[in-house]
Amino acid sequence: MPTEQTAAGDSWVVRLWVGGLTLVVAAPVLAPGYVLSYDAVAVPKQSLLPDSLGLGEALPRAVPAEAVTVALTQLVEGQWVQKALLVTLLLVAGLGVAALVPTRRRLTRVVAASAFVWNPFVAERLVLGHWWLLLGYACLPWVVLWSARVARGRPGAWPRLILVLAVGSMVPTAGLLSGLAAIVVLVACRDRHGRQDRNGLWRLGALLGVLAILEAPWWLPGLLHQGAGAAQGVLLFAARAEGSLGVVGTILGLGGVWNSEVVPASRGLPGAAAGTVLAMLGAIYGLRPLRERLRSGEASALFVLGGLGLVLSLWTSMTWGAGALEAISGTSSAGGLLRDSQKFVALWALPLSLLVALAAERLADRVPDRVGSRAVLVGSAFLPLVVLPDLAWGVWGRLEPVDLPPAWASVRSELVESQAPGDVLVLPWGAFRAFGFNHGRTSLDPAPRWLPRPSVVDGRLLVARSGEVEVVSAENERAVEVQLLLDRGSPAVAELAQLGIGWVVVEKDTPGEVPTGFLVGADLIAADAAVDLWQVPGATAGPGWSAGTAAVVSVDLLALLLVALAGGQVLRTRT
Repeated sequence: MPTEQTAAGDSWVVRLWVGGLTLVVAAPVLAPGYVLSYDAVAVPKQSLLPDSLGLGEALPRAVPAEAVTVALTQLVEGQWVQKALLVTLLLVAGLGVAALVPTRRRLTRVVAASAFVWNPFVAERLVLGHWWLLLGYACLPWVVLWSARVARGRPGAWPRLILVLAVGSMVPTAGLLSGLAAIVVLVACRDRHGRQDRNGLWRLGALLGVLAILEAPWWLPGLLHQGAGAAQGVLLFAARAEGSLGVVGTILGLGGVWNSEVVPASRGLPGAAAGTVLAMLGAIYGLRPLRERLRSGEASALFVLGGLGLVLSLWTSMTWGAGALEAISGTSSAGGLLRDSQKFVALWALPLSLLVALAAERLADRVPDRVGSRAVLVGSAFLPLVVLPDLAWGVWGRLEPVDLPPAWASVRSELVESQAPGDVLVLPWGAFRAFGFNHGRTSLDPAPRWLPRPSVVDGRLLVARSGEVEVVSAENERAVEVQLLLDRGSPAVAELAQLGIGWVVVEKDTPGEVPTGFLVGADLIAADAAVDLWQVPGATAGPGWSAGTAAVVSVDLLALLLVALAGGQVLRTRT
């Protein structure tokens, strides 16, 4: 990895540039309000519920991020947690890749920061609401940096690596990315001769133990989950082509997310294809300086990571890959966590950013004039912004924050104060919303995060592919039963009570209808233009916490203890 001098990615030039990129992207989000964009849903305060620890009825796709959010929103409003997350991931990404570039030239680091922060992967995942995944993406350069230092036996490297891995593992896929990067670097940098070989094996074993603990908050609930993964829908989540370069060209250019609605408009323009071609030529031109300036093991690690990222991103686009994942999904919850394979393009983004930056520096070195040389680097830094202009201003205004209806707070207060048993059914039936106050933009229903009781919502996912809409079935058994009741259309209050549903929240400012007569027999507790609250008489208690709660809480506390010890060690060595 870079020497001490070259690792100084926090020089004022780099800091100013990364800060500027962050501000250009995040500026509208910093205004008061809550961003509701697909999975990015913030509410003022979250309660600790089974889903917060992956112990609910759905797969643990957002742990331990949900538990961290619960803790943070006890201290500050959720909107500030959301804003801090966006700013943090952009800063961490830019400064991390800048620190990793093997160069003494600050403008080369600036080019790398632009390539790693300003690209289709970041833009598409921001709109899709995968901000915790992007935090893991942002940590990748730091994982590589500190893993290499651990492999070289540098004092103080272990606790820093543990902290970076913990921050980079807030959701399962991010944990897979971080863990895979650390393992590849340690294996590639291991000295295979004599005593140092045994030390390398010890470090690798220790890393696997650390990863097992840090990732336990999601893999243990996943093992305990009774339902199978998403056996259907694998092909629906495969990478898709953007523009004229096909699926492979799109993946090489860091695009290809399965949901076409989140793709920036500029991705269909000729400039996007031209930018990808230039990036590929730059990657080839930057190979020599990267191999010359990095130790062979470290360069090999980056190339292996890039290759893995490309292969894993494309494998569900191939018949055999989709078939293999469907087989896994039919017997294990792991398939549901892996079906969106385009996420792994993050592994390719890291070496690509370094290669492009070093290619720009190599080209600049061929310009005899100093001003012209700097102009090449500055132009290279601005090129991603020109090719993808609609990442600016919250992906062209798509991340604009809004105010939540006051009636929602009243509903939450009623549910907090009531002693009546039962979970909450949220209607109209549908996992996603298009609220008028959110300008009709698609988002997950905020109710499961905002309400203080477990919510039963439609777990189906409607995916448009090749002009047709296909349905991925729900993983929640109660959701399936509610779907049957809604299809029947007759009064269903008695059946809802037997399912442990004691309350029904009807959201009005979004498309969808409640079948006539469905709630006959329920008591209307509160009515508002935005939301109604009904109470179901005779309801029993919901499923509550699962039998695996003690085990999951134990591993969560163990992971927290490991992070606390690592943090204490870092603080002790800095004083």
